[in-house]
Amino acid sequence: MQNVSLVAQGIFIEYPTSVSSYTNVVIFNGWSGSRIKLLTKYALPYRERGCIIFYLETPWQISWSVDEQDRQNLLQFDPVIQKIKELNIDIFSKSSISHAILHTFSDGGAYQLWRMSLLLRKKSIYLNIRGLIFDCSPGNYDLDCLNSYVQGMVVDGAKPGSLQYAVKKSLAIVIASLMTSVYSLSRTVGLRDMYHVNNGVLFTEEFRRLPRLFLYSRNDKLINYKQLENHINAIKSIGAHVETEIWESAEHVKLLPTDPNRYYSKVSQFLDRLTSDKSLIRIKSNFETNKSLLMLYHVSCA
Repeated sequence: MQNVSLVAQGIFIEYPTSVSSYTNVVIFNGWSGSRIKLLTKYALPYRERGCIIFYLETPWQISWSVDEQDRQNLLQFDPVIQKIKELNIDIFSKSSISHAILHTFSDGGAYQLWRMSLLLRKKSIYLNIRGLIFDCSPGNYDLDCLNSYVQGMVVDGAKPGSLQYAVKKSLAIVIASLMTSVYSLSRTVGLRDMYHVNNGVLFTEEFRRLPRLFLYSRNDKLINYKQLENHINAIKSIGAHVETEIWESAEHVKLLPTDPNRYYSKVSQFLDRLTSDKSLIRIKSNFETNKSLLMLYHVSCA
């Protein structure tokens, strides 16, 4: 992979032809189990704009780890901030010319995004973020999602109606039942925490005013699109600019392979609007008056 190098474990950087203090930054928060080889396929619109691109692989273990400290150790955003500082990019103030775009995939990526927001807040770091892009994210990480995830992983590749399919389906049901028991008994399990993260953190001070593009499919077996649309409506209720692009038949995080031209085109249009219209970063009404709406949203997803 040309111009791509390792920053730290699970973190890669792709340099444009030239870098200056005004170069914009893109951060990809990969899905659970994502690998750099696949993540780079999403970078075309950003390469064309001469951005520095960070790729964050998300370890699949974060979805199943019971210990919060273990999950924190798996996700380290500090090297990204340090690298941006080393490159002297002017992006750490509200008056900065450079800006960042955060491109997030699935629930694993949403968890990365949450960890990022905590780090920025803890260290009092301001990052000039211009917009958020979500691919099949965020989900409502509940038991239905868990069962769909397990069955999708186990049954994948088997032909419906075959003996192999029947055996794998039975095995998936057993595994999902065991995972359901763990989920129900433990109040610290990663899945339970991810549920709260994905349905709440994106309203935080760091992100709530930012424009968003949601790319998703009605055929997604892991992310319930109706629950995702509830999230989108809640985001709209606090006045953030929201755009959507909906696929009818694409599978989970397979939007780009299904229709690359459509994917690249929509992302490019969104990026162009962010650049040309800074008024998209707004909040129409006072956040305090919308807390009741957010509480209703959390209750409806519980």
